[in-house]
Amino acid sequence: MLSDVSYRSNSLDDESAGFELSQIDLFITGNVNDASTLDSEDKLNYSGDDISGLLEVVFEDADGWVLDVERIWVKKRFNDAINLSAGRFHSPLGYYNRSFHHGSIYQLATSRPFFLDFEDGELAVLPTHIVGVMATGNSLVNNLLLSYELAISNGTSINTADAVDDREIDMNNAGDDNDDKAFNARIVLDTLTGVAAGLFYMVNNIAESGDVLDTGSGLDRGDTLTEQRISGLDLRYNSSWIDVMGEFFLIHNRSKVGSGSDEAAQAYFIQASHYILKDLQLGYRYEALQVDEDDVYFNQILVRESADNHVLISKYHINTQNNLKFQINAFKTDSSRRETYYTLQWAFVFK
Repeated sequence: MLSDVSYRSNSLDDESAGFELSQIDLFITGNVNDASTLDSEDKLNYSGDDISGLLEVVFEDADGWVLDVERIWVKKRFNDAINLSAGRFHSPLGYYNRSFHHGSIYQLATSRPFFLDFEDGELAVLPTHIVGVMATGNSLVNNLLLSYELAISNGTSINTADAVDDREIDMNNAGDDNDDKAFNARIVLDTLTGVAAGLFYMVNNIAESGDVLDTGSGLDRGDTLTEQRISGLDLRYNSSWIDVMGEFFLIHNRSKVGSGSDEAAQAYFIQASHYILKDLQLGYRYEALQVDEDDVYFNQILVRESADNHVLISKYHINTQNNLKFQINAFKTDSSRRETYYTLQWAFVFK
């Protein structure tokens, strides 16, 4: 079980400081021949061919405590090069989304880069989960580890009949709104000396999930709102002195609503950290989303605007199951002045 307790304050005059109990993240893992073990979160070690699975459920307070199934998958391992899985996953859109999930303890900051917010978040812009099938594997080639992730999944949808503030990216857990399926691929080259680079690409046609009489788009259920193509790269460097990671996303949206649009947005972050003491880690992250004002998807359908965020982080590792973090965020959108947010957090895991 993973969770955290935070105390938050900010420079906004109309918001009060207070304590916050985060979501409670529960994991269940299993296999059929006891050949795998769980090291941390969902990192499974295999000692033979087997079928394994993972269930991640989250309790969170959304106007009352609710239970969400965030990930659930079953995997058949044939060998290092071929693993086949089916279920709900984190989409292979970069290293961060695949490696850091709903618990804060394993990531440097108290929060994800804002544009990698999960689909029901108020800043979400990307399909961070998928429902479908995935093939993964790796192979050692000339002392380089080459790995891949390939996925076919339901396309996403948005109900434009909802009020703008209530619109979410729907992963379509219980079926698809049309016959279009999303395709996602990521290839990673790891030098095994602290340097790794990945390339990723996603084809995702976003459908209308509302009824034509109610939708703001004027389209009917199943019609394509936006043909979306996401491409990017992720880079990592780890050493005894510094850890650095960065990701870049090019989000190409060809929207069908109104007069339509054919625009590309950019999102990126860079993060660096250094241990100034044995258990004390200091870090900085810059994250940004740049949206064209003519992009119908961002300005009319999902309704997001350009923004950037400076994040200063200190993380004290109490032990392997507890850490304390203090974080300062300086966040700004095109339509607002920069606001400062302060967070003191105790993150923990029960094993």
